[in-house]
Amino acid sequence: MATCNGLTLFFLVLAGGVAKATAFACGGAGACQAMAGYVPSNETTYKAVKELFQLDSILALYGANGLPPTTLPSAKLRGGAAVRVPFPCACKGGVGVSDRRPVYTVAENDTLFLIATVKFGHLTTYEQIQTVNGIKNADLIEIGQKLWIPIPCSCDPAKETVPAVHLAHVAAPGSVVAAIAAEFGATEKDLLRVNNMSDPKSLQAYQVLDVPLRACDSSIRGNAEDGSLRVANGSYAFTASDCVECGCSASSWQLACKMSNLSSTNSSACRAPTCDVGMASRPLQLGEQVTVGCNSTRCHYAGYYKSSGLNITAVAVTNQSTCTGAPSSSSASDLRPLLSILFAASLLFLSL
Repeated sequence: MATCNGLTLFFLVLAGGVAKATAFACGGAGACQAMAGYVPSNETTYKAVKELFQLDSILALYGANGLPPTTLPSAKLRGGAAVRVPFPCACKGGVGVSDRRPVYTVAENDTLFLIATVKFGHLTTYEQIQTVNGIKNADLIEIGQKLWIPIPCSCDPAKETVPAVHLAHVAAPGSVVAAIAAEFGATEKDLLRVNNMSDPKSLQAYQVLDVPLRACDSSIRGNAEDGSLRVANGSYAFTASDCVECGCSASSWQLACKMSNLSSTNSSACRAPTCDVGMASRPLQLGEQVTVGCNSTRCHYAGYYKSSGLNITAVAVTNQSTCTGAPSSSSASDLRPLLSILFAASLLFLSL
């Protein structure tokens, strides 16, 4: 039932401030991966969450939560406990919203209010659902009707050029901004700024807050199929048809990618790329690093391209390490004063 006209209307309504809706700032036009902090009302499973949000793979859910890929889909999730759900975000007109997903099928006894609050944990409002689906009367929906569920999101960097994965966080009753900021490693000031809030006391129960989670810097090329991939600290993601696993850690803030364990089941399509570097005696495997002296080179992932089959690309990135007290290759001239002193001392010794 959702149409392109509904999408345009939704962005116009948010930009005009007419509808009572939560909107995240999202500069320019583009797409990215965002996350929702989904809080189920009752006990559920990872499989049920995957189906509710229409994820392509349950591995995406595991990766967003830093869970082992071997986690059972039937593993229980208790009601009231938040789980991070990745979803595609689209930016237009200065705001972001989930890109045509998820789509919910109306069941018996459903209402728009029930769908927004209970089924999707307050991540949206019944007014937003009504707007994007072009529903004239919120009380008139039919069993089997398909409804696009809009979730606010953003693709903006956290600060200047610092990459981020934006999390839609639902403020529980009694929450305070300072505590939410501390939970996600942010400051109250930054959280207020991102959400255009002047007073932390204005936070309302079930308000959806934009929480930018810092992501790792990436070597993936912008024109690659996965050029928009962003991975937040403490999480991982599979890409290149699950051939490559990329993780993010605060220890380096550099996206670390390697051939996934899943690639063995798809070995014919998963061709491991290598990096040819002069300082190594052999090509480096994806994710491998070699250090010679103060120079450290790692074989980084640069993306894949469907147009030429599953063509996975690697690129070598060399960094200068901080070897304490070790002179760099460009510091030979700094030894000249010392050599002059030694030469003068030797002449003095010979003259005695």
